[in-house]
This record gives sequence, structure tokens and C-alpha cells, in this order.
Amino acid sequence: MRAALDRRLALNLPAATGAPTGLSTGFSTSFGADLSATLRHVGQGMAGAQLSRREKQVAELVADGFTNREIAERLVVSERTAEYHVEQIRNKLGFHSRRDIAAWVKASETARRGSIETPTPKSAHHPPTQYARRNGVNIAFQVFGSGPFDLIVVPGWVSHLEHMWEHPAYVSYIQRLGRFARLILFDKRGTGLSDRVSVGTLEDRMDDIGAVMDALGIRRAAVYGISEGAPLSLLFAATHPELVTALVVYGSFARMTKAPDYPIGVAMEAWLKQTEFTERNWPVVDLERWAPSLAHDERFREWLGEVRRYGAGPGSARELMEVIGEIDVRAVLPAIRVPTLVLHRTADATIPREMGRVVADLVPGAAWVEMPGADHLPWTGDTEALVGEIEQFLTGQRISETADRVLAAILAGDLVISERAASRLGESGLDGVRSAFEKTAAVEVSRFGGSMSRGSGNRLVATFQGPARAVRCAHALAEGASAVGVDIRTGIHTGECEIRDGTLFGAAFEIAGRVADRALPGEVLVSSTTRALMAGSGLVFKSRGTLAGGDLLGEWQLHSAEERSHRHRHAAAPATYGDQTAGAPKKSEERTA
Repeated sequence: MRAALDRRLALNLPAATGAPTGLSTGFSTSFGADLSATLRHVGQGMAGAQLSRREKQVAELVADGFTNREIAERLVVSERTAEYHVEQIRNKLGFHSRRDIAAWVKASETARRGSIETPTPKSAHHPPTQYARRNGVNIAFQVFGSGPFDLIVVPGWVSHLEHMWEHPAYVSYIQRLGRFARLILFDKRGTGLSDRVSVGTLEDRMDDIGAVMDALGIRRAAVYGISEGAPLSLLFAATHPELVTALVVYGSFARMTKAPDYPIGVAMEAWLKQTEFTERNWPVVDLERWAPSLAHDERFREWLGEVRRYGAGPGSARELMEVIGEIDVRAVLPAIRVPTLVLHRTADATIPREMGRVVADLVPGAAWVEMPGADHLPWTGDTEALVGEIEQFLTGQRISETADRVLAAILAGDLVISERAASRLGESGLDGVRSAFEKTAAVEVSRFGGSMSRGSGNRLVATFQGPARAVRCAHALAEGASAVGVDIRTGIHTGECEIRDGTLFGAAFEIAGRVADRALPGEVLVSSTTRALMAGSGLVFKSRGTLAGGDLLGEWQLHSAEERSHRHRHAAAPATYGDQTAGAPKKSEERTA
């Protein structure tokens, strides 16, 4: 049924002549389901819409009979994103059904048979997308990195959590930030993967930040506002100083349009014209202003156009522009009492440096750092200098390339509470169960020689000097969870971690979390690296498939780790690597050598 999975769509029909930059045009006539007619159109080379690489992948999977859910699983995206891609394909090609898309793919292959196929690049992998709900609105967010503190990244104009990861420049930027902080990424309401409701007021969007913090159990965090996300971040810090440890804004402004006491603003008439132009020509991709250093990079231009098209419709883009034209947070800036860093590039052609300077002058004690460059997007231009300033401000130092490293086993566990148990226990009972389990976890982690690390919500994170200790502790935690009427699913990965100020961090934490996401309630799931280091442990391992983390995190075989007996749970903690436990495996089971 999946015989054509590796097929690659070679056809790439040119866009209609005269289409504005950044726009895609659809077929001028409907295709219909008549294959012969379709072949005639293709053979004649009629003008059609250019599909992005991802849209071609989706079209092929639609032709192979995949549902939206199966497409989402195949491409490691949310089902909502898969549905959106299918809708975009239909709109671009002028089709009314999935059958039309399938017919077009088959016709394309027939027309191009014998030509050299162009392989589709491997899709990027990203952290799982989660949702926080408040006042009936769902806000999409991701968590990345394993630094010692939380950094909430408030995005600029338009974002799309999952498609942003498709470009290596953005991935490198996020990885660099994730070296010293745990990043909380989200799409603002009305954009990206969040509910497509009205973009709302700044006050509404402040609530969205609070909803994400509550969903993760975050009491205080540093906030990093980018471009249009900066006035939102400034207002949040002024209104909720108890939630903000520090504030960083980049490419910021307190007001966009001109006023008698603000001559550096854009004339309202010009802003309204720009708003009208943006809606009519969406998505506008003006790299000469946004990222002049990449103005000639067509791949980057295509990607940014996709991010904007997937991140908002023309109407939402217009609404965002209208809201930006009304923003003025100058009056609240003197009320900000948290440490603040204002960053700006000298020749920023999108937000003039003078606007950023106003922010720095009005926030008491704010640090102003002006850097060379003209790019407005923070992940283009001299990104290392930009991120280095943020790191220096938030941590007091910059990560050394010769940082101390150590091999550690990372345990990530999620408390699993069934609906039946939640109903039986009630809110107060649930709080009691969580409290009891936290105490049990602290005791067990200490007993097996581990150290509690930072977690959030129902997630527990702990580090151990060896994988055997981590696995034994995981089984003890499962027993402890069962004793209070709940389950825990556990993932363990062993990898190299950096040490700074006595704290471990690194990609191993992210991988352990991904492994835990794949575990079943009550299961201890380990990576292939962890299993390889447990020779002679006596544990039984059963294969549980593969975890694909892409170029970012690599690919790992997963194994369920099971014990032969329960006696060791009440014994002293085992030795680090290669500890021995008696017992021979059954013939039907795997066992370490």
C-alpha cells in the first residue's frame, strides 16, 4: 500500500508571469478529475503554482492515500499543520478534493517520466508542540534547551512554531540560545499553530504568556521580546514584575507611528498604505529590509515566505499591522523595575535604531547595546554577537568552547494520571498525590546516587553518574507511583553534558525527554547508548523502535528495560557501569551481553 513512499515529485511548474515577489499563483482554470485532460495541461506546460518542498511531500503522501493524521506522523508535525498544508495545496492548484491532488501527482510523474529526480531534503525535527488554554483560546508552545533558567521568547510579527525549524539559520540560533537557557517558544494568538482568533489587545496577549507559564508550572522567567514582541514584553514586565527575572528586547519600539512628541515614527498615512499593500500582496517577503545579508538567497526567501503564509492569513496580517499602528507603551516604561537589556543593530532598516534608543532611555537603568549590521531578523547577520550579549546579560558570562564536559545518564519521567483516577481523587486529592510522589521521588533519586534537576508540570528530571543507577531508580519510581494510585513513564538517555557552576546541561536532556514522550505508562524506555553501557546489568531489553531526532539530535534505537525480579529495589544502590545482577534471561528475551 505504501509502495510509492520514496517517490519524489519532479514537476515544478513556474509561477504565472507578473506575480509579485513572495506570492504564489494558482491554476487559471480548474483541473477536474479527468486524467487525460490533466495530462494535456501538463504536457502543454501551462502555468501553475509553485509548491514548496514540504507541500510536494504532502501532495505525494495524499496521492499514496495517507490521511492527515498519517501525514503528520510521517513528517513529524502536528495534525493541524498537515491539514493546513493540504488546504494550501488545494488553494494553489485550484482543486476541490484530495482525489484531484492525487490525479495531479500521477499526471506530473507521467509527464516527467525519465527525467532526473530531485531528492527532497530531509525534513527538520523540532520539539513537540503543546497547547496551553486560557479563556477559551489555545496557545501553541514548545520547550527546547536545558539551561538552568527559563527564557520565554516572545516572537515578532508572524511566526509558525514548526515551520521555523525548516531553515538551518534559525535552528543554529535556537540551539545557541538553548545552550544557556531552557527556551519557551510560542505562537501568539491568531498566528501560527495557536487558535486563529482575533490577535486581540496587548493585554489579551499578556494573558497568553501567563497561560504558557502556568501550563509549565513556571513561577518566574526571563523574557526575550523580538521586534513586535518587544512592546508586549515591556508591558508584561511592567505589569507582572513578580513573574519576570530579567528582560531583553531586540529590534524594539515603544511606538511605531508618528505623533507630535514622537517625530521619529512612521506617518499614519504611509502606515495605512503599507497595511493595505501587505494584505493585497501577502506574504510580503522584503529581504532587502528584513535581512539584507541574505537578500540574494532564494532558499531563505522561499522559506520566510512559507513561514509567513503558514503563520497568518492576509486578514490576520492586516489586523496585526493595524494593532502595531496603535501601540504606544512609552507611558509604562518608567514603571519597569527588572534588569533590562535593549539591543539594536545600527543600520536596522525595519525598525530604526532611534526607536530602540527611546526604549532604553525610558526604562530605568536599562543597558543599551548597539551592534553593527542591518539585518532585523535576529537569526541572520552576526547572530553569535547578538546571542553572546544576551547570554552575558542573563548569566554574567559567555559559554566557553572549552567548557568542562562529563558523561551522565539523564532520567526524564512524566507522572500519568488517568481520567478515572483524577475523577476519583478530585483536585485536592490530586495535589496530595503529587506532593506524596515528589517526596518519594526525592528519596529514591538520592538513594540511587542521583541529583534532582529542573522539571516542569508533571515532569521529573534527574541525573546519575551511570545508566544502571538511573534505570534502577526508574523502576523504584514506578513502584512508588503505583503505591499512590498513578503511573509514571520514564525515558533515559546517556550522553555528554556540559558543566557550568556545578549545573549539567546539553542535548542529552532534550533526548531523554523525547524518549520519555515515547514511553508507555509504567514503562522504562532507554536509548541505544544507555543500553550499550549496561553490559552485565542483568536487565532484559526489548526493542521499541526508533526515535528520529534529525540532524539536531540524531537517531536512536529505543529499548524497554525490564527487571528479572523486584528484590533489588529494596537493596542498596548498585554500582555505576557494569553492575552485576543474578538471573538468566528467557530464550524469547534480549539481554545485555
